[in-house]
Amino acid sequence: MPAEILVMCEACGRPQFPRKGGCVQCGAPLPDHPTGLKRPATPKEKLFDAFEPFLEGDFGRAGVVLLSQRRLEWKPAPGSREERKTYALVDLDLVELQRRPAFEALFFAVLPAVASAFVSSPAVRWTLWGVAAFAALASVTQRRYALFVRTRDRKEPLGLLVAVGTGGSPAVQRALSVWETLSAELRSLGVKVVDPT
Repeated sequence: MPAEILVMCEACGRPQFPRKGGCVQCGAPLPDHPTGLKRPATPKEKLFDAFEPFLEGDFGRAGVVLLSQRRLEWKPAPGSREERKTYALVDLDLVELQRRPAFEALFFAVLPAVASAFVSSPAVRWTLWGVAAFAALASVTQRRYALFVRTRDRKEPLGLLVAVGTGGSPAVQRALSVWETLSAELRSLGVKVVDPT
């Protein structure tokens, strides 16, 4: 004689045989299977679950990175001209967060410095030198963080720049926090990860 399985009403806690009409005591819907026991997933469900992202890292204006058991995805911010990029984890050779000085700010130092040579007014010249010094200081104190992916055949940026700023700025803190979580999950999935130096 087969054993009959009881289910427990989640509303009132009464154990009873499964039935379509709901709980015999309170009328609440009954679960399809006993609590704590689920039917085994089919191979098709397992495959779909492997592609369902379990991690979403939000880099703010830089976009969102999604990680599933089978792939890494980059979803650019709304309004961006970037296209969504998808990489199968088996094709990834390396994922890296690169940090370097923001040399782009030196461009804003060169222009006022050159312009000061053509200005005859000392007040304007000192102002231009001040702007040039400020831009040079910004290039030294700020860092640029970018996420790179190297597949088996080439190295390319996963998305745009993820953050620019000093070490304590909110954008950099967010990027480092997302990277800390993402890198740990990538390592657990067998992907080589390089932290910023």
